[in-house]
Amino acid sequence: MKKDSQRRSSLRLQIGLLYTVLAFVNIIFFSVMIFSNQRDLLILNFRYQADNLVKSVQEKLEKSNVPVADTPEYEDFREALSANDIKAYVIFDDKGKIWHNEPDKTQNGSQVSDDLRRKSVELSADLTLYRSSYLKQINEQDFTVSFLLPLKGEGNRTLFLSTSLSIQSIRDSLRSIYIQIAVAVVWGVVFHVLFAIFVFNLIFRRVEILKQASNQMAEGHLETRAEWKKKRHDELDDLGQAFNSMASSIQDKVQTISNLNEEIQTELRIGKEVQKQFIRGEEMLPKFHGEIYYRPMRQVSGDIYGLFPFEKGFSGFFFADASGHGVSAALITTITIQNLENALKKFMNPRKIVFSLNNSLAARFESSHFATGVFILFHPDGNVLLTNAGHLPLLILRPSTGDVIEAGKMGPPMGLMDDFDYPVKRLSTQSGDRILVYSDGLIETNNSNKEQYSIERVREKLVAYKDRPASEFMRDLVAEFEEFAEDYRDDVSAILLEVP
Repeated sequence: MKKDSQRRSSLRLQIGLLYTVLAFVNIIFFSVMIFSNQRDLLILNFRYQADNLVKSVQEKLEKSNVPVADTPEYEDFREALSANDIKAYVIFDDKGKIWHNEPDKTQNGSQVSDDLRRKSVELSADLTLYRSSYLKQINEQDFTVSFLLPLKGEGNRTLFLSTSLSIQSIRDSLRSIYIQIAVAVVWGVVFHVLFAIFVFNLIFRRVEILKQASNQMAEGHLETRAEWKKKRHDELDDLGQAFNSMASSIQDKVQTISNLNEEIQTELRIGKEVQKQFIRGEEMLPKFHGEIYYRPMRQVSGDIYGLFPFEKGFSGFFFADASGHGVSAALITTITIQNLENALKKFMNPRKIVFSLNNSLAARFESSHFATGVFILFHPDGNVLLTNAGHLPLLILRPSTGDVIEAGKMGPPMGLMDDFDYPVKRLSTQSGDRILVYSDGLIETNNSNKEQYSIERVREKLVAYKDRPASEFMRDLVAEFEEFAEDYRDDVSAILLEVP
């Protein structure tokens, strides 16, 4: 099978790319959507837990007095904070002086930041109305809550606790969401890969088998079948069975055609041998220094020729080209040559001979079957009598001057019109003059550029070889023509005779 040089689109590639893009988009879309929803729920839960956490810490610490020094009472207070996961904190008074700073343990004399002191002042103002007031700030990015609580210190001093807490359960939940999303993505990828493999095995494996079987058949292996276990009974199984049925039918028909073709070729070879028997006078070719190029398109030809001796030194030459080619044309030329032999027993005049052939063909065939032809009578004194029944112009070269005379049509092809009286043309020739008779297959054959070989090329070569032997002319004409021709669509004949 000839490979296409143009860019070819692959259905598997197109479906694979589309499926990959859609799978990727679906996985990303649902992962983002699920993650976004879960994170929103976590944030809502975080806000709720943060508020409860601060209130719980406040309730547990509001009855405790905070000692100034590291006393056993302070250790109890610190353990109470640690029980609520509070390990880093600052305790300061309303003047901003730090009492306790964990884990740095900086005490007495150190001051908190102006911002923290300002917040404590705001909180002190609220204490007149709300005993349980506090300031809270949450960070939704890392799920931490920073808060400022009022405490009671020694001597009924108002102290403040500033600390930050991380809600571990929320962080664990977020980590769990990340793991779940990762598992979902991995599962989505694995699922889509497995599904793609399943689809490939389900569809494209069988399509590939059908393709390979088709290519094998195209290469001439007609016994090839699309083989797989057809247990699914789906459309592709039906297609495979239909393909195999078609392949079997094609193989049977091709075998039948091959048998018939072999019989036809055998008969054509017999026909070719029989047709050779109708070519007359090849033994006379040396007398005319004759050169012949005879190339049937098939086994048998629609071109026929012959040389015939007459009494008193006269000689005749006949050439016919039947309409069409192949068997039908060969039958016409066979009948033509048979009728010619009957006419030659009665006449020597070209006019009467062609007249007789015309009437015989017209009586036997319809107007769609005809033959062009020429008959040349060589006189012993050197003159030539000829008639041309619808055939291409004969080219007559006089080597001494290089002049070329054309003897064109003198009437319709034989078999088209009853009782047509063909004229005869007399030519005064000299010994050595050359007469070229050819069929339309020679001048109408195309090359790869759809350009015909043409009568002009033939005429130029005939003149160019006027001083060279006829054999050289025919040899080089044939070589040039066969190199020129792209394909042959008609019988090709060219016959060169020299006047004795």
